[in-house]
Amino acid sequence: MTTRMSMRRALIAAALLLLPAGCGGNAYLSERTAETGLLSEESVWLHASAGPLFFSRAQVIAGNDDAFRSKLGLIEGARRSIDAMYYIFADDYSSSVLAEALIAAARRGVRVRLLLDYHSNYRHLDLFSMMQRRAGGEDALAVRFYNRPTREMVKDAAYLTLGCGQGEKLPEADCAPAKMAEIDRRFAGETIDGRPAAELNISNLNVAGSGLFLSGMYARNAGLMALAVQEGQGIDPARFQRGGATSPEELESLKKIGRLYLSSRIGSPVARLAARIQLAMAFAFYGDVLDPVYAAFTGYLPAERDRPASADREWEHATDFMHHKLLLADGVRLQLGGRNVEDSYHMRRNEMLGKYMFEDTDVVAELTAGGAAVTRSFETLWNFRPMVAAIDEIRSHAPNDYAANERAVAQAEAACTGEAEGAARDACLNRALTRRTEGVEAREARRFREMQEKAQRYRTAYRYRGSPDPSPRFDVDAGAALSYIENVPFHGASEAAHDARSLGAVNGEEAAYGKRMHGLWLAGLEDACRTATAARPQRVILHNAYFFPPSNLMRRFAEMIDGTIDCGHVTVTVLTNSIATTDLKVVNLFGRHAAKAFAEYYRDRHDPVRGARFEYYEYLGGAASESARGQLSLHTKVSVLGDSLIVGSANADVRSYMMDSNNGLFIRRAAALTARYTAHVNVLLADAARTSDVTRIIADTPRAAILAEDRATLRAEMARYRAERFIDAAQADRVETRMVEMLNRAYDLARAVLAGGPGSRRAEAEFNRLFKPI
Repeated sequence: MTTRMSMRRALIAAALLLLPAGCGGNAYLSERTAETGLLSEESVWLHASAGPLFFSRAQVIAGNDDAFRSKLGLIEGARRSIDAMYYIFADDYSSSVLAEALIAAARRGVRVRLLLDYHSNYRHLDLFSMMQRRAGGEDALAVRFYNRPTREMVKDAAYLTLGCGQGEKLPEADCAPAKMAEIDRRFAGETIDGRPAAELNISNLNVAGSGLFLSGMYARNAGLMALAVQEGQGIDPARFQRGGATSPEELESLKKIGRLYLSSRIGSPVARLAARIQLAMAFAFYGDVLDPVYAAFTGYLPAERDRPASADREWEHATDFMHHKLLLADGVRLQLGGRNVEDSYHMRRNEMLGKYMFEDTDVVAELTAGGAAVTRSFETLWNFRPMVAAIDEIRSHAPNDYAANERAVAQAEAACTGEAEGAARDACLNRALTRRTEGVEAREARRFREMQEKAQRYRTAYRYRGSPDPSPRFDVDAGAALSYIENVPFHGASEAAHDARSLGAVNGEEAAYGKRMHGLWLAGLEDACRTATAARPQRVILHNAYFFPPSNLMRRFAEMIDGTIDCGHVTVTVLTNSIATTDLKVVNLFGRHAAKAFAEYYRDRHDPVRGARFEYYEYLGGAASESARGQLSLHTKVSVLGDSLIVGSANADVRSYMMDSNNGLFIRRAAALTARYTAHVNVLLADAARTSDVTRIIADTPRAAILAEDRATLRAEMARYRAERFIDAAQADRVETRMVEMLNRAYDLARAVLAGGPGSRRAEAEFNRLFKPI
């Protein structure tokens, strides 16, 4: 059976590779699905990265403690291999236990591969290089990072830091064409893996202050970014090599940058540029409300810099996240879902927890066949050279030595507070930095001690460590069909070799652009409508942390409501966070204006015979959900589609469609599982202390009242970020005005998308483009 299954998948993959881009029809839908709207097994396989997966046991896990113990058990029980992908891998208590277990697994001969998001985990670079070293090197435990800077981004950073920009006190001599030609020459000769780096669109060069600039960007340190722009030409990148021992010269260079950083904190051009960048970073996820980080420094790019048209799009997608969550042991035991590696996903509320305790959902399965295809899909991303970098490459193109010593700089500044400006203060700073500045070996040693201490604290102080988790588990039906599904950053079959990256997506061509989870989401919604009858009505549930759907999902919901698709025997339930419970208020701010348009469309255009019934619930805030040690917030990403269920990492938002990678299990022929999960959700909906039906409230509340609430929320967020440090009152008013304009645009575009007609396709594309970073 396994051989036949592999051959069939190979034939499907070959057929997809032969299909030209943009040809008529949807190559990822079978003829039966295309004609009837019924989702066939072949259509599922065409979308899936691996499947069908056969299993001996599978469970959906709701409890944080259960999910953590399951992960730890998979790691400790592994004998041959561990492959893992995560958006966040923190350095807190429970995460330290897992880090220790991964090192121990590697030391007993298990091959460990860990693929992490570059943006979210760069600040822990020393932790991961320590893990590699303690485990016995990359052959034993290897860590790679997803969405590295592209070659053009590195070149932009080099040009920005050459002293060739339009900033203050930048001598014209530094902008000599010969100097710029020399930089182009250095990039032109670069090879990686024996190939011209230009072919891969990546670079490991560190030219002028490019490495410092990129380090500041990924460490979210605006001061370092600004310093690199203004002082980069005086920093010698050759001081820092890939790994290895830290020389006295390198430590002196670290101290130099610390002194430069401290001397430029107040009143200088560096400080003013840093303020612009800091504000942009603080509001980076507000889409076009404020200029993104890139816009804060584009004025510093020299006019002579000849940039390809694709460079701007690459910056637009600089925050495409590795949003997968996968732990695969020995190629046969897997766990995936919404949970990252962090205490907030692995603990109940207790005094050790930080701001949030997330309610999330994972699925764990023991596979008897199909696991090899999951491994191959992992390896496709692991080896996707245009986006993936190893630790030694990062230490070359974005060395973290300066960013990792920020604490030493702050301590030195505090130690010399009483010294007057001048030679005495300089001497004090030099002494303080000498005592506190750490090379990579010292930083890794400290990270190892901290990991041990935090893991021990979890074992001895976490109050629920030995207690049963009271949260529900849901067994997967023995006869269910499982498929591993993904959103991936390339075109074509997932099993093919890929050298080129796809950016974004086009509605109607979701799967061709790698957005196969959304392709199945759309097909599954229509399938629920087509299979529903009066005798056997269907339920669709979107139990999801964020509800700001991309325009293709929004349009499909409109078709289900207005009778375009006969969906009269279907009830659609959305259960999501309110602005009081969410960890990302910006998503709710924009999402409720789209939801407002949708609720009005439902109120005004619902077909009483052919239209689906729609209800929109939110979790309630207040005393029951808030705590200094873990405010309850929904992080689940589960979709019930009739008798099918998706458990995965994709949010019901534009970003998950247009930007991030994601994965999940598509579970079919699981009537008992979907019934039990539906009952679980119904209990939540019936609990007036936990959730509220806001469908009519959203539709009937005047938009002026909603906007007034949004203005108050924005002001509170600006106060939280202390925006007064960067902008005056008039600038703050302009920000608020721009914010309201964008909220209005979200509402207007959502209405145009829902209405359909001649302008709908243009509105769909604009909606996705504008709001993808949120």
